[in-house]
Amino acid sequence: MKHLTPAFLLLCLVPSFAFTQIAFFGRNFEMYKAMFCFSEKDLEGKRILDAASGPSTFLAEMKQRGTLGAGSVGVDIGYGTVEQMESSVEAGMKQAFAPIQNGSYKTYPLERQVSMLEKYIEFSSVQQAFLRYFRQFPELYVHGDIRDLSSAVGQAAKFDYVLSANLLFLYSERDLDEAFHRDAILSMANRLKDDGELRIFPLDDLKARSPEFLPHLLKDLEATDLNIEIRQGCSASTGQVMTGQSAKRGQMLVLRGRANH
Repeated sequence: MKHLTPAFLLLCLVPSFAFTQIAFFGRNFEMYKAMFCFSEKDLEGKRILDAASGPSTFLAEMKQRGTLGAGSVGVDIGYGTVEQMESSVEAGMKQAFAPIQNGSYKTYPLERQVSMLEKYIEFSSVQQAFLRYFRQFPELYVHGDIRDLSSAVGQAAKFDYVLSANLLFLYSERDLDEAFHRDAILSMANRLKDDGELRIFPLDDLKARSPEFLPHLLKDLEATDLNIEIRQGCSASTGQVMTGQSAKRGQMLVLRGRANH
């Protein structure tokens, strides 16, 4: 049976062009592995920074398993109190599954009704797990702007992996311009260990289009001390799924310090 995807749900999660309306919607450990082409062994014991981590359970699942490296953290400008997170998660689920909330899904073909209900149950579980982890592991969730990560995690903090999913490039047709991307990427790269690696997924927007500024941005980044590589991820990008190209794989931007090459 064909299921609705996380990417499809984002259609309902972005109601306007305002930056404040960018989806606060989380993904779990298995989804991160797929996006970034990781195995569990790749990640075991690594110090990881999840930049713009949202209501994700990725780091918390690793911590619970005892495989997360010390000092790993997720940073998001949307983090606040437990009460604020409860409200944000509830609002996100209501937006994503509006047809269920208002009952209009009952007018859909039966297969689509079943798919939507299954996804509602699945993502309710992910979002509720985030709220539990947010209470259990508050040290994993730090309020901060990804363009100024030194303020969020400290100037001395360095990481084996810095990961950023479903923010950069995905919303480039909205409020996130080239300057935002450049500032965010340099901020993330500055948090890498000498042999560390930054991975960003995907490189296209909600309509599966590469931003017009991407070539110029890459040229600017090449002028720094970073090695830049574009690889295929191991899952379809949000835009690909939304445009019926779910059999494809999205692209991933990988940056490393020159000492790591």
